[in-house]
Amino acid sequence: MNGDDSTPKTDGSTALLKLTDFFEVAKIYGGLAYLGSIQGSPAERARLRRGDVVLAVNGMPTPDLMSYLQARQLRQGGATVRYVRDGVEKEVELVWDGPAPLPPPPNVH
Repeated sequence: MNGDDSTPKTDGSTALLKLTDFFEVAKIYGGLAYLGSIQGSPAERARLRRGDVVLAVNGMPTPDLMSYLQARQLRQGGATVRYVRDGVEKEVELVWDGPAPLPPPPNVH
């Protein structure tokens, strides 16, 4: 981390939120804290941003990472993402440039 734990608000001001605050907000909504997009990714093109709370992917609730990974595999070529931003629930369609990558295999010992 670069030490900058602030996130811009829609009105242009900056709210100082710690990473733990994102997780607490996500927990209240029963979703995953969205911490940012890779430049040029489907999520960035769909304008998902740090501070959003992902509620569901492809109609499947995403209260945890495993649920998110399972939901991603329900559909090829894209995903419908339902999320909350600034207290407003929204939905966006993500489209992959190629096949969706498979999640890494579990670390079995």
